[in-house]
Amino acid sequence: MFGDSLLSILTVVLKRPSMIGSLHWSCSVIGGKLYYYIAALFNWFEYAAHKQIYAELKPTVKANFSIDKSGGYTIEDLNKNPLAVNAISAASTLLESINWQTKKSQKSFLLSYRVHPDEEHAEAIYRFALSPSLVIAVADYLGTLPILSSVSLLYSPNTEFAGRSQLFHFDGHELKQVKCFVMLDEITEDSGPFHFIPAQYTDKKFRRAIKRLTGQRCLQSLKYPDEIIYQAVARDTVVRCTGTRGTVSIVDTARCMHYGSRPGTRPRKILALLYVTPCASDIPLWGREPIRRNNLNDYHDLIQRIADPSLPDGYYRRLIALRKNIPYY
Repeated sequence: MFGDSLLSILTVVLKRPSMIGSLHWSCSVIGGKLYYYIAALFNWFEYAAHKQIYAELKPTVKANFSIDKSGGYTIEDLNKNPLAVNAISAASTLLESINWQTKKSQKSFLLSYRVHPDEEHAEAIYRFALSPSLVIAVADYLGTLPILSSVSLLYSPNTEFAGRSQLFHFDGHELKQVKCFVMLDEITEDSGPFHFIPAQYTDKKFRRAIKRLTGQRCLQSLKYPDEIIYQAVARDTVVRCTGTRGTVSIVDTARCMHYGSRPGTRPRKILALLYVTPCASDIPLWGREPIRRNNLNDYHDLIQRIADPSLPDGYYRRLIALRKNIPYY
């Protein structure tokens, strides 16, 4: 099924059928669109609720910036945003307290730490991540109130090249998603910076070129070396995310091909926020209620502390109810 082994298909179908979006069939443009509409139909009430809250929020909240819908990105300076400044300070303190040398990770070149809402320094980070002026900018791009899927600290030692996400690739199985990479320290060319190709250059023409060069369709799940990519697109189209502390790169990593954490002489330190739609493929197609109950319990105290009563009813609950705080399977 578009690159899935028979074993992987049977495993999903028999053990966790609600996660059929995790199969490679949804990695193609057509498959991704099909899954989006299936998920919207299966979860129509939730889909409509996110749309409704976005419609109520839009006339009352001003976005601090806008994400270019053609290119799928924007790069902003957050140093004049008080919520962002507090979040950056809290994230930096938390990151420096972690013993990264003993941290276990699937990627030795990119270590991650999920920020739990109850730990010290988390409140300032979540106040920023859930702030209406940031959320409405993301919502304007996605066309709906998003789900804050993850809040993580990223540390890249930049000492090795192991391939994987150090090669050009798209993220996930989504039509659209928004990742915010907040720089907690100055990032230079020596810091293994995030690089991406704006979405207007990764269109059908680009994907056809990749298929011609590799002999297979350009799927979200595949990784590509530079020599292939630069035959399909000019080198000067690539955006390098360097900058001072407080710079944020906001990128649709499902549409913008990208890589990061390549070897350098200094580490990279990032606060990463991921926003997805209610139709994201890594949220179960059905059986969402246990996840919702668990997350709402975990975030109850935080919401009580930061809630703004002027915001639409359900704003915070919809933002965090289905985020990836617990394993889905």
